Amino acid sequence: MNKCLIEFGCGTGKFTLPMVDVVYGVNANYRMFDIKEAINKMRSLASERVVIVWTMQRSPDDAILNESKVKGIGRGQEYIQLLNALYEMGIDPNMKIMTVTKSIQVEDISIHHEALEKIGKEYGLEKEPLIDNFNNKVIEIDNNLVYLCPLKVAIIDFIS
Repeated sequence: MNKCLIEFGCGTGKFTLPMVDVVYGVNANYRMFDIKEAINKMRSLASERVVIVWTMQRSPDDAILNESKVKGIGRGQEYIQLLNALYEMGIDPNMKIMTVTKSIQVEDISIHHEALEKIGKEYGLEKEPLIDNFNNKVIEIDNNLVYLCPLKVAIIDFIS
C-alpha cells in the first residue's frame, strides 16, 4: 500500500497516512486557510478520486425562503470559488446539485415563525405563505415535532 506524508492542523505534527481510493470532504473546505493546498493534500491521499460535498444553505429557513418569489435569500454560493480554484489548478471537476432532507427537531415552532416573519418583512414577503410552507414540512414523530428541511448540496468530484 502506498503511503504519503501529510501535515494536519496548525503545525501540530506530521502523520504518515495510507493512500486510499477516495477522499471525501464534507462541509470542511470553507474552514481551510489555503484551499489549493488542502486540495493538493486530498489529491495526495486519493489514488482514484476526491469528492467534496458542500451544503449551500446555512439556515433551516433558507429552503422556505427560496421557494418564495424572491430567489437566493440566505443561500451561499461559495462552492463557485472552489470550482474556480480547481480550474486554476488544471483540474476539470464534475458537479451535481442535489436536494437532501435533514430532520430537525422543533423545540418551539413560534421561533421559526418569528424568524420567517422577520426575514419576510426585510424582503417584502407576506408571512402567511412562508409560515404555511414551513408548517407543511413539519411532522410529528414520537410526540416530537420534526421539520423535514430540504437542503441543496453541491457534490463536486474529480480524478486525483
